[in-house]
Amino acid sequence: MSRYDELHYRLHEMSETLPHLQLKILGSVAHKNKHYDVLRLHVDNQSNTKKIKLCMAFGTHGNEDLTFQSTVEFLKSLLNFSYTNPFFELPHHEERQKLLNHFSITIYFFNPIGFDLNERTNGRRRDQNRWFGKTHAPHEVQLVVRDMEKHHFDVCIDLHGDKAAGQFMIYERTRLDTSIAEQIIETEKRQKVSIVKDGNHNGEYVKGGVISAPPFAHTFDDYLFFTKEVKVALVFEYAGKDDVVEDIKSILIALYSALKALAKDIPLK
Repeated sequence: MSRYDELHYRLHEMSETLPHLQLKILGSVAHKNKHYDVLRLHVDNQSNTKKIKLCMAFGTHGNEDLTFQSTVEFLKSLLNFSYTNPFFELPHHEERQKLLNHFSITIYFFNPIGFDLNERTNGRRRDQNRWFGKTHAPHEVQLVVRDMEKHHFDVCIDLHGDKAAGQFMIYERTRLDTSIAEQIIETEKRQKVSIVKDGNHNGEYVKGGVISAPPFAHTFDDYLFFTKEVKVALVFEYAGKDDVVEDIKSILIALYSALKALAKDIPLK
């Protein structure tokens, strides 16, 4: 079974076994006589009409495997309150229930060819994370942008990996008066995770957060922040320490910390 076939199978299996999880095929792309699906996962327990709309992406770069593994772990733990992980402690099931009641989550996977080839780019050597908002974007990006036009999002989180980072990193663009990234960083530090805030973007401060310079880099998160005008756009970069457990742990801590901070700082409408 190829990398893509295994991923496709696991996501379909999860959508059939986990409550409140729906999987939709947005369209397909072809490479060397094989067809690949661009996917959207959606989580909503319909408990409340007023929810924070969170948009996520994983596998944007096909060789960043831990983004997929972390997303799977996150969904299993959020949707199955009896689920536990032997390597690190998850939030209590009551806390996960509250978060599930508070959020509607949409997750995109749009680089299936790159994932199958274990390469950063897609089959045409295009970096999918450099084409949002540009004309003549790859078909995979067009499918996601077209789907985004049907939805309103409040926040976004993009999962990435940086083998050269050495530490877990967070990039943030925000319109809030407080920094969600700073709250995540404090949580990570308490959990003994080696972490730094974005050291590459020397942008201006906007109500406690940092926006990137130049102001529009055609990335997934910048597109959502500047074009879709989400309140907060976060990028998590795992350190790539070749310790799968530690890297997944750092992402899971960041995800749950982000949800708790967002639930506190963004009012429901």
